Amino acid sequence: MFATSQRGAWMWIPCVLVAAALALFGMRMAPVGTSLFTRSTSARVAFGAWRGTAANSDAADRFRHELESRLEQHGAVSIADSTRMATQLASAPGSAADPNAALRAVRALNPHFLVTGTLEPDRGSVRAAIEIWDARTQHCARTWKLRGASPLSLGRAAADSILAHLLTP
Repeated sequence: MFATSQRGAWMWIPCVLVAAALALFGMRMAPVGTSLFTRSTSARVAFGAWRGTAANSDAADRFRHELESRLEQHGAVSIADSTRMATQLASAPGSAADPNAALRAVRALNPHFLVTGTLEPDRGSVRAAIEIWDARTQHCARTWKLRGASPLSLGRAAADSILAHLLTP
């Protein structure tokens, strides 16, 4: 009765229903971490904090540089901006080494995956345990334990392993 007695109801009632449906759809998508506004054909990867005794050394810097440059060379992977990443991690509540806190912190950057791990020196070589976290489900998708003679060779091996995981259907 109300809809038929109001002038123009045939216009505004469907608009209200569409707006309600969009709001409900948006509320359902927001907790999952899926963005409705960014679309990219490449997998976006963010790098979290590294743990371990070698995490703040020159060897770790060379490892991270080699890992990031090898991933950037491949066209199907894009790396989240390291400056914005560091800002997000610094402002996050909790420890930056905690992957769950890092996943919550970098949600605004909308990565598909977060890569973290540990670096340890091991009798003239470097050992790494690398974790790749799915940002949408916030679960560890894969873990690798690698050992390399140098940080550069370890970075190459880690990049190849990550690419194999990301590009496998």
